[in-house]
Amino acid sequence: MCGNTACGNKTPNIEFRLAPPQKFLHMPTQKQPSGVARTPSQNNTNAKVESLETFRSDATDQALTTNHGVKISDNQNSLRQGECGPLLLEDFIMREKITHFDHERIPERIVHARGAAAHGMFKVYESQAELTKAAFLQDPSKETPVYVRFSTVQGSRGSADTVRDMRGFAVKFYTEEGNFDLVGNNMPVFFIQDAIKFSDFVHAVKPEPPNTFWDFVSLVPELAHIVLWTMSDRTIPKSFRTMEGFGIHTFRFINEQGKGRFVKFHWRAADDRFRVVAVGRSAEARGQGRGLSSPRSVGSYRQRRLSGIGTGHEDRRGRR
Repeated sequence: MCGNTACGNKTPNIEFRLAPPQKFLHMPTQKQPSGVARTPSQNNTNAKVESLETFRSDATDQALTTNHGVKISDNQNSLRQGECGPLLLEDFIMREKITHFDHERIPERIVHARGAAAHGMFKVYESQAELTKAAFLQDPSKETPVYVRFSTVQGSRGSADTVRDMRGFAVKFYTEEGNFDLVGNNMPVFFIQDAIKFSDFVHAVKPEPPNTFWDFVSLVPELAHIVLWTMSDRTIPKSFRTMEGFGIHTFRFINEQGKGRFVKFHWRAADDRFRVVAVGRSAEARGQGRGLSSPRSVGSYRQRRLSGIGTGHEDRRGRR
């Protein structure tokens, strides 16, 4: 930027002054005889709120740290290479959170603990050589063994599978080139956008005093979409046989020419009929101990169609 003598223009002198620090009102925290902090609003209380005071703690003037005591400012966003780049393994905060979560062995916190599975065979309708060079997607006459597991998300190992909940939809393809895992749910959207929040979400949704799910929803606005889906009929399917499946991850397929495509998968019943059960019937079935995989389905095989949605390798800004 040029000055007055170089350009011959008169530039007004601007003086910046820092405003004095403002004094914010701070409501003192009262404490119970046990030393546990109370909520700021003492008048807005009831018996339920009072019963939770034992579990409350005051984090005022305390820094967020890792498991090793390193002070950090953010544990909700992963490090990426650029604006739309991949996640970086140098993000030790994300690695620590995911590793800690994977090693938890609390039965009530195990995600997708309740479920049922079945063996089957997969055949491609027509060759997908234009998208990929994967062998099991080339020959329509070739059969690939698969193993499918349906599950609930929130329930523990002994819970009912007829409750209102998102359903897991995991498929393992036993191909000649190795195992291919396709993990999904019965809804097209997911709870979070960044994987670093997954352990926080599971801890919030699992039963534990106090229940913190709605606190988590209020603090993570991106959950608003999936909460609406959770309150819909998708969370009370009539059976596993009539349930749809949406792949969570986006895969990158590469064909023989080296051209890449981003692909997402969608499982649909062969007759395109998605059925739900009435809320009253769901509670009745839960009381009678009946599940979504009834004995009537044993021996009668169900067919599903797997469709993929592919996009170009470039994003909207032209970056590869």
